[in-house]
Amino acid sequence: MKLRTRLLAGIACAAWAVTALAQNHLTDTDAMTRPTFSVEIERKTGSAAYALVATVDVTPSTTSAVASALDVSAKRTAHPLPVPSAPTLQVSASSSSQVVLTWTPSLGTTQPQTWADSGLQPATSYTYRIRLKNPGGTSPYSNEATATTLQVTLAAPSNLKASSTSPNQVNLTWTNNASSATATRIEYHASSSSTYIDAGAATSLTSSTIAYLQPSTPYTFRVRAQSGAVYSGYSNETTATTQDPPPSAPTIQASSMSSTQVQLTWTSSAFNIVRFHVERRTGTVAYAEVAQPSPGTSTWNDSGLQSSTAYTYRMRVETAAGLSPYSNEVSATTHQGLPGAPSNLSATATSSTQVNLTWKNNAPDSTAIRVEVQSGSTFVDIGAAATLTSTPVTNNLPNTTYTFRVRAENAAGYSAYSNNASVTTLAPSTTVFLIHGIDQGGSDMQALHDSLTGESGLDSTRFRVDFGFDFGECAAMDFCTKDSLGNACSISGGAFKLASYINQVNPPGDIVLIGYSMGGLLARDMIANNWLGVLNNRKVAALVTLGTPNVGYPYAAIDTTLFCTPLVQEMNGNWRIQQSQNLVQESSYLAGLNTKWSAASYPGVRGTWLAASGRYCSNPIRAFDSTTGCRDLNPLSDCIVCDDSASFSIGTTSGTAPTLYWQDPSRVFVHTNSWGGLGTAAVLGANSGDPTRNPPLYNPPTFGSFSGLFSAIRNLINGL
Repeated sequence: MKLRTRLLAGIACAAWAVTALAQNHLTDTDAMTRPTFSVEIERKTGSAAYALVATVDVTPSTTSAVASALDVSAKRTAHPLPVPSAPTLQVSASSSSQVVLTWTPSLGTTQPQTWADSGLQPATSYTYRIRLKNPGGTSPYSNEATATTLQVTLAAPSNLKASSTSPNQVNLTWTNNASSATATRIEYHASSSSTYIDAGAATSLTSSTIAYLQPSTPYTFRVRAQSGAVYSGYSNETTATTQDPPPSAPTIQASSMSSTQVQLTWTSSAFNIVRFHVERRTGTVAYAEVAQPSPGTSTWNDSGLQSSTAYTYRMRVETAAGLSPYSNEVSATTHQGLPGAPSNLSATATSSTQVNLTWKNNAPDSTAIRVEVQSGSTFVDIGAAATLTSTPVTNNLPNTTYTFRVRAENAAGYSAYSNNASVTTLAPSTTVFLIHGIDQGGSDMQALHDSLTGESGLDSTRFRVDFGFDFGECAAMDFCTKDSLGNACSISGGAFKLASYINQVNPPGDIVLIGYSMGGLLARDMIANNWLGVLNNRKVAALVTLGTPNVGYPYAAIDTTLFCTPLVQEMNGNWRIQQSQNLVQESSYLAGLNTKWSAASYPGVRGTWLAASGRYCSNPIRAFDSTTGCRDLNPLSDCIVCDDSASFSIGTTSGTAPTLYWQDPSRVFVHTNSWGGLGTAAVLGANSGDPTRNPPLYNPPTFGSFSGLFSAIRNLINGL
């Protein structure tokens, strides 16, 4: 047989053609040009469809009975060749990039025929099938046969060495033991961590430079060879410490402490300091070194000085890398007539951020009392007291212990210090209000209240949780008219009632609002309008909205038969009808609220807004009204409120968008699983009705794989 590769296949001729040969006794010279026979080869990987990868043309030899039969058939078209039968296929991997195919029967012989498929990926399974073609037709496909190419292995690099050449650079060298490697990957970690960082591919197969490292830091390195997706084992580990940087000049300040003492304070960015060198002079005389403060210090007192004398100082820092340039020059003049030290210092906490200090002033000629607060092991001057016998200290941290001391000041200098006085600021009293949604009353938020006040919830010393607000006379009624204050049922009416409730509770400090569904709109409406001046003397420290239709939900007329009509109509928001123009069609109420929201500038720079959305459902089209629903570009929802709406995904004034988002990464949360989850099918889809599988947004789990939302709420509030 003579093979001429074009693509791949195989042909078998029928036995009756051999008999025809004997009867016609035709010689090779009698034969017309013989027809071409072919073998078609198809290949696939995994579950992909077969694709034709080769066809092999076959010309039968002149000595074969089949070849003669083909001649006869070519001359006598009245006797065409029969369709060949299906061949038998075997395959085997011969290397990491080649599979050899063998099949029988072949054309003109019963010996197996072969073809090699090259240029394949290593460690990959390939499945083949073939079929034969002759002038009589095409055979059925052969059996399927699969082979996996061999894995490529790389030898690990060895003899890795590292040397530091500067404060920020290390040079690496190693022996490459993998001739087929195309790259060497470098990994390293600093001494403060055990986790390796991939630094990328080396600049060559045997050496590289790692730059941008931290000075004076030990680093551990390792490398491994790479060829495509195949990696070798790691080399030996080696460690090098970057060099110390040349020290920069320190910055100093000088203060006259008394008639005989000047205090120097300084800052330095040098590494591995050995010592400081302080030099002093008076007038125009030369500088002389007067002290060598130890590393780790930032102050030095120059004592035994002459009164009313100007002293000038400079200093430099010494490290293993040498001496720095000199610092700036500073001068201080000693004083005379030091005042007497204050006594009987006491401190009283009046709030979570304010402490009042009182003391006895023993220096009638003092011009000021300086106040200092302890910071670590040292005291820091925070300024002059408000009067000579008392002062408030504000902007302190809540529930934090502070230690104070004071000293008198006059034209001559400072007195000795008073006694130390310690005090702990009060814990803040922040109230968290829970606001229920449509088809709910206040008691529906008790489960979230219990979670927030439980062991894994909020810091009980700083927060209290209130779920007493109830707008159920409107929210939970199918046919609603007025709320308990006599106002017609509306979202703004609910916000007005919420403000009235908060004023009645009169929380002592800041407030946090957590609104579920429509409850989030009540909270936003109250913030935007500041109903009853509820926010005149208190701040909304944080807003949390859970599945809130900030830009509406896919409303349909049937909803008015199930819920309070004015409320659902005010929450109408269609994300589909104008999605091609990137617009959302919202109710006049929502349009007005979102306009006012921009003017309210919340959360701004002082507040925080966490917008949470469920994303279990992915059907963008509303049941009973196909003209409304979610955008095709983001069809996800909690089965009632689109993810776009809950996350307030619209253009808005800077500082008025949520500062934090929680968008259901596991795609399990739903708006509600009331009625076994079937009720939501009338909007965007049903759910299991099982809170362990599809938890509702108003009662997120406190532990387990679905506890992310609760953790986000807890961590936000505890972090205030």
